[in-house]
Amino acid sequence: MTAINDMLASISGADNVIDAGAKEAGAYHKLFDAVADNPSTFAAVVRPGGVDEVQALVRAVADQNHSLWVMPNAAGNGATLGQPGRPAVILDLSRMNRILEVNADSATTLVEPGVSYRQLYEHLRDKNVPLWIDCDRDGDHSVAGSICAREYGYTPYGDHILMQCGMEVVLGNGELLRTGMGAVPGSDTWQMFKYNFGPYLDGLFTQSSLAVVTKVGLWLMPGPPAYKPFMVTLPDDQAMTAAMEVLRPLKLNGTLPNTVAVSGRAFEAALHHKADELPGNGLPAPAALRTMTGLGEWNIFAALYGLPENVDLAWKAIAGSLQGIKGAVLFQDGEHGAERAWQRRRDLMRGVPVASVSPGLLDMTAGVSMTAAAPIEGEAAASMHKIAGSVAAAHGVQYLCEFAIPSRTLLQQITLTYGDDHAAAIAAAKEFMHKLTEQGYGLVHECLALRRVADNYYQGTPLSNLVQRLHKAVAS
Repeated sequence: MTAINDMLASISGADNVIDAGAKEAGAYHKLFDAVADNPSTFAAVVRPGGVDEVQALVRAVADQNHSLWVMPNAAGNGATLGQPGRPAVILDLSRMNRILEVNADSATTLVEPGVSYRQLYEHLRDKNVPLWIDCDRDGDHSVAGSICAREYGYTPYGDHILMQCGMEVVLGNGELLRTGMGAVPGSDTWQMFKYNFGPYLDGLFTQSSLAVVTKVGLWLMPGPPAYKPFMVTLPDDQAMTAAMEVLRPLKLNGTLPNTVAVSGRAFEAALHHKADELPGNGLPAPAALRTMTGLGEWNIFAALYGLPENVDLAWKAIAGSLQGIKGAVLFQDGEHGAERAWQRRRDLMRGVPVASVSPGLLDMTAGVSMTAAAPIEGEAAASMHKIAGSVAAAHGVQYLCEFAIPSRTLLQQITLTYGDDHAAAIAAAKEFMHKLTEQGYGLVHECLALRRVADNYYQGTPLSNLVQRLHKAVAS
């Protein structure tokens, strides 16, 4: 054990420290080594059991001039990078996995960062609490990690930042901070009212390494009397473009309350099949995908919620609008033969966690991903799709796409699969970021592998300069 390992063990115990050279560190090496443009070295992993240990570790790692990487649990989502150029200690928060409170009357919960969507869902189910959660595409993801990464879900509560209420964080100097009503001594509305007196701070701790998040509160969705999921298959890009124009008013006027997904066939195949199940070494031809999934070139997944009579009324309006798209075919629950894909989407839209069949963040042979934002317009969707496709083809990687509409914005989730050529995917991602900016579309999320790339791309902007000043301020 090195001196840094001895120091970590003195705080969290030797059983909760993993040396970088140990066999058990293999999964963390995959996480660490996947990050592009990363000049740091990996020293050790430490797994604290509570907030007091996190505070002590943050101070001790800083005293040793090491960089602190943080990951909420083994799924790796929501992980943050420390400063480049320093030896890195990985803070794995998976032992901090308690569901601290569920308030069934107010439909709120408070959880530690190691709690997964699956754990929270099973807790509510086993306690017969009639509340729904909203999860992203992997049930093993950390609830706090997903919120801090600004992932989206697929129910009416799909905007996770909007539904988050109150945080506890450890700042760079080890100081403990509670946001919102948690900042008010004796308050009993920490998970009910988002805003404290003065500046609203929670957003500072999402997509950032300004602090270590140790608790997060969120609002839960009361189970609706009626739930009606449906899908629409679209034959080609022209139909997808037309669909965006139909979906925009339905989202803006609230007829479609949940996050609507418009998913490419290849994207669906990647969700429902492991790479070795697909022809072409995980990069299947379109004809093979059509046979395997039974889906359209593009596929709309959405749902209605509420009173049965209101759901029936809304369905008539939606069906009439979507049937006007050339080549569109509507399917209600139980009508579609692609059961593997439909079951997954049906579960996601009612807050039921699903398993990830593709390799997760700790196995970066799957791909690199990012999310871009644009107006809900057919022209914008067609432009983004064309840019991503041409960039991927130029670099010899495959491009998978899901468009999501959580509210007033069109989000393009892009995944570039690359086999063994990680450099090609990184090069494609860099070019895609550049072309997005040229067209006025904004990058809003990227996987950990691209974090340094994105940081470097925005280096020198007023936003980047402010974040650097904040880092210095909160660590002092």
